[in-house]
Amino acid sequence: TRLAIMKALSKVDPSVRESNFYDPSDPATIMKEDVSEALIILRSWLRMAGIRALDLFQAWDQSGDFHLTRRELGDGLSDIGVTLSSDIVMLLFDKMCDSHNMSYDDFKNWFESTKQAEDLSDEEREARSVIFIQKCIRGRIARRSPG
Repeated sequence: TRLAIMKALSKVDPSVRESNFYDPSDPATIMKEDVSEALIILRSWLRMAGIRALDLFQAWDQSGDFHLTRRELGDGLSDIGVTLSSDIVMLLFDKMCDSHNMSYDDFKNWFESTKQAEDLSDEEREARSVIFIQKCIRGRIARRSPG
């Protein structure tokens, strides 16, 4: 799944924003900045793993202010093995919400924007979410540890 996300993102050209003639409404620009395929793969992957939106959001919200920043989104993606450039993270963030900080409601709307395909019980979803959060915390601690 990580490879599918990276392949979808390989078509994206974030340098288009550096142009003197940058026009976000231009169809060519829209195509070069289109990260929607990668976001669909990411959302499906997380939901098939049984992760709940709230658990994922709280695991990635390092400041605990119930808003995600671009940095927190990038770190959260890195925690699950999807390490991206800050330019790509910015495009993903901008596609997921239209403000400087992503609220839980913005995140939940993105996360639940398509019908869930999996049939997991609430108990199974909870168990998988706990495992996911533990892995995120371990990854964050490992990055901070001198090594």
